[in-house]
Amino acid sequence: MKYRLLSILILLLMLFTPVAAQNDHILIDQTVSKYRIVATLNPYPASVGPATVRVAVSDTTSGAPAPISAVNVIINAQSVGRDQLYVSPPLNEDRSTGVFQTERLYFAISGEWRMRVQVITEQGQFELPATVQVSSVYGRIAEAAVVAVPATLGAMLVLFIGWRLWRRRASSKMQNAE
Repeated sequence: MKYRLLSILILLLMLFTPVAAQNDHILIDQTVSKYRIVATLNPYPASVGPATVRVAVSDTTSGAPAPISAVNVIINAQSVGRDQLYVSPPLNEDRSTGVFQTERLYFAISGEWRMRVQVITEQGQFELPATVQVSSVYGRIAEAAVVAVPATLGAMLVLFIGWRLWRRRASSKMQNAE
């Protein structure tokens, strides 16, 4: 009985705990010179911790991947103001695909972060800005607590009432036996 109630409580927590959708989010979709640059962020919404930025560069006239020299991602938190540089290697080590990705990106604190995607081509380099709002990991814990705390208190109340009823029944059986 005790394990059945515990498993029901865990099932209820899993069903009603809000979960944020984890998917790619387009940060940048711009055309510069003859290049179209699309930068995506995963997971989104971003929270403190690791993230992946993927940058795809294509030719605006043909739509084909544009072979470029390098892509760098530069981020800094508004509150800190110190730049962090992430060099994005080409996906599958093939520069001709025009897709670069870094999985080492790390948001250390919550708040607003400025991001600059630097694309280096044979003709020169250019930077595209973006802003990312990073939430705290404690936000997810608070969302879960909205469900977990009342469910736990409710389960404890049910157990306490059940225990009291069991004790009452056990004592009445003992009195009847005497």
